[in-house]
Amino acid sequence: MNAQLLHLHFSQLVNAWGKSKHNQYSDSAKQEYHNNLSLLFDKLKETDFVLLDDAAQNEIKNIIDFFILNLEFLDNSTFNNAVPFEIIECLKVSLNEWVDNFAQYIIVTSYGQYSFNPFLVSTTAYSIIESRFGITFNKKLIQINLPKHLSRDYLTNTVLYHELGHFVDVTLSISDRIAWVIWNNYHANRFNDEILAYFPFMDSVRSSDTQYQHVLSNHISEYLSDLFACQYVEKAAYHYLSYIASTSQITSTHPSTDLRIRMMDEFLGHQDRYSYVVKEFCNAVKIITDRELKKRYIELSENDILSLIPCEISKQEELSSLFKLGWDIWLHKTNELAAGNAMTNLKPGRIYRIINNLIEKSISNFIVMKNWRKHVSD
Repeated sequence: MNAQLLHLHFSQLVNAWGKSKHNQYSDSAKQEYHNNLSLLFDKLKETDFVLLDDAAQNEIKNIIDFFILNLEFLDNSTFNNAVPFEIIECLKVSLNEWVDNFAQYIIVTSYGQYSFNPFLVSTTAYSIIESRFGITFNKKLIQINLPKHLSRDYLTNTVLYHELGHFVDVTLSISDRIAWVIWNNYHANRFNDEILAYFPFMDSVRSSDTQYQHVLSNHISEYLSDLFACQYVEKAAYHYLSYIASTSQITSTHPSTDLRIRMMDEFLGHQDRYSYVVKEFCNAVKIITDRELKKRYIELSENDILSLIPCEISKQEELSSLFKLGWDIWLHKTNELAAGNAMTNLKPGRIYRIINNLIEKSISNFIVMKNWRKHVSD
């Protein structure tokens, strides 16, 4: 590797760090993580890249990539530029239900298209940094992207449960193992009709076409993340999906939108009518994670929201159900909301803002009360 190119890369980091080194966070865990980056920067600055062999230079390149990506997400988690903590709090409750060592992770967000980036969870950079520089990161970042203009949209941000599902999948290595079982069952002529219902591309795939195993795993990952979201927000997991991707066709990375909605509807239906594929998903998740894919949402009363007051949440397991409640009212009760409060000629945009504000306040009220009770008990 050319050391001068490595110097160029580090110079780019110097510029980025110059803008971020004084970041401050309300979350002490993020601040501790940031402090480790500060120590790492000093170590990199002291390193003579010219004296390193190619393998060591490549390690430094990966560390700089790691550093810059960290800044992208941490910059959007500061006091002045953070995604609303209410959304993150809901995701943390779900994370706690699925990952035993959930406290070792920090959910961070950046702006872009809805997506999950597994790099900072799966990278070996943490161990390289520890062995080379003696710096230990006690937590890893879960990187989730969302559009900036939707950062306070409590209807469309049900998509974030899908992205969190990708994290759970990657961390617990679920999709690849399900893909292996389905691949072998298909080529052994078992459950073929039911398999083709959700993986129609398999009809023309020979058992020797192993590159399609990756496509199968991609599709299973998307289906699995959909089911993960459905547990918490019911059909709210696909209302926005069906709108923005209404014509989506099968690709190497995603099933068609129609098939994704079909699987979610099947999962939300009667368990005794599940097809082989949905049963396999549920069985595999149970075996691999010792947890169940099941309906975790709770039917909340709509009376508070329809009366224009925040919904009273009694326990954290109800938080995610607010998203379902918001969609139920948006799709079916907007006229009732307007008429019940003598609000004539109420335009959709105004109702949209009311619903979002009330969901946000419902979550924040619960968090305030939880923290107050903790403070009193301590």
